[in-house]
Amino acid sequence: MAAVATTITTATSDMAKAWKKIQGKIAQAIQFDNVEWDMFDEFFAPEGTPWSAREVTIPLDISKAGGVASIKEGGYEANPSNKNLEELTITLVHFNARFNISKLAKFGDEGSRNQVTRDLTLRGLQKIRALGEHWSDYIYGYSTARLARTSTNATQSSGTYTLDQGYDSTVTNAAYIADKFKEGDRVALIRSAALVTNAIGTITAVTAATPSIAVTWNGSVDSDANDLVVKANSMGNTDIDDTDYNRGLVGLLDMAKTASVHGLSSSSVPDWDIANGDTAGGRMTGLRLRQYHDEIADEGGGKATHVVTTRGVYRDLIDLERPAMRYSDPLGMELDGNVKMKGVKIVATKKVPPGYLFTFDKSALSRWNLLPKPDGSFAWSDGKEYIDQSGFVFAMDMPCATLIKNRKKLAYASGLTES
Repeated sequence: MAAVATTITTATSDMAKAWKKIQGKIAQAIQFDNVEWDMFDEFFAPEGTPWSAREVTIPLDISKAGGVASIKEGGYEANPSNKNLEELTITLVHFNARFNISKLAKFGDEGSRNQVTRDLTLRGLQKIRALGEHWSDYIYGYSTARLARTSTNATQSSGTYTLDQGYDSTVTNAAYIADKFKEGDRVALIRSAALVTNAIGTITAVTAATPSIAVTWNGSVDSDANDLVVKANSMGNTDIDDTDYNRGLVGLLDMAKTASVHGLSSSSVPDWDIANGDTAGGRMTGLRLRQYHDEIADEGGGKATHVVTTRGVYRDLIDLERPAMRYSDPLGMELDGNVKMKGVKIVATKKVPPGYLFTFDKSALSRWNLLPKPDGSFAWSDGKEYIDQSGFVFAMDMPCATLIKNRKKLAYASGLTES
């Protein structure tokens, strides 16, 4: 007789309930860090300047006096003269980020005993990352908080909006512009310094290749080409004051290219301008950098401490300098050798606008924080209990400003070759 047929009992189906569900350690699947978040920690804070709800100003000694005479023997002496100080007006912006969590999550919180990673810790970590990226995006832009411009002319309550520019007309890289927006972010359209009717809405998709964002608005929106796109993540959801418009940082493009910075204009005070604005494009070279640094020294009385540029410009600078390198051991030369400048910190980061390079003396720049820089750590006691809902809300606040007190200690180049 034939043997009795046997079916192997499997662990994955027949006996699956005898096995535990196993989870490994949480894995970080993308890059969250932004060097800009920590870079400004190196810069000089205002010397104990308190904040006033009325006005905060910084006196500026910027005007050259002149008035020296060569006189004849027994002649009239020089006509007495002095120059008044100028004044900067400093405006704070208040960055605020929040998350909420249920009371049940608190009651069940036993840390690693029952969670892959502690829920409260994860939420705080995600929010501090978001705040760091928000800061890093705004540090290169303008105080208007403009992040993009749309070329879409349409009337619709939801639709897709092509973004043809970023911070300004020189920023056109699709992936770079798209990186400023996240699905779920709320945005607004601004035209002629006013909110377009009903134009506050939620991003439902971001397409980097175009670049474009799909938005569902509060109502029917008549968008025009050249409308500006700003964030609108507050709960106000009504008017222009509920958007980020005119609540951006004075970023590096603002410092480098805008005539009026901190309420003082280079049109009225010519020396309130940068050491060099090089828009010739092409390849960055050590000689060009040396020129910028000489002008920072000659015009601003400073010593360049930082070069901040894109990874592509930095790679091209390495490529340009390699043929001229001298080395004692050809077999020991590193394939990815870096370029260096004595006494200068070179920072290459994805957040710099494509084709740009900024160089400056850090003594001219400040980050002014009213509160300690947030670290994303929360305890349950930090939460505010909802009145009628079973949950808590946690807030992260960062009232801050960026300052430049000597624009002659800053230079930039744009349109640079990237590798």
